[in-house]
Amino acid sequence: MTDPAAPPPLPYFPYHPDPLATGSLVPSRTRCACCGQRRGYVYAGPVYAVADLSHALCPWCLADGSAAARYEAQFTEVDGRVPADVVRTVEQRTPDFT
Repeated sequence: MTDPAAPPPLPYFPYHPDPLATGSLVPSRTRCACCGQRRGYVYAGPVYAVADLSHALCPWCLADGSAAARYEAQFTEVDGRVPADVVRTVEQRTPDFT
């Protein structure tokens, strides 16, 4: 039996498979600035956008691209030597990590 208060499984990020281990996602009760929901985690990495979105976005809004679209945000920078679809996925739908 699952705990109804437990957050849903995290979305999968193909270019960052363990964002909890890297500290890019952290547990939080903060309401997401994009979807307005409290999902149990927020993105703790850099956000390249006009708005201050530090610790304000849930992983689901990163994964589906809605945070990038709504705030014209980017979450990591990519060298232009990779295919354009990979660049978009990494920049706009992948948590940053060092």
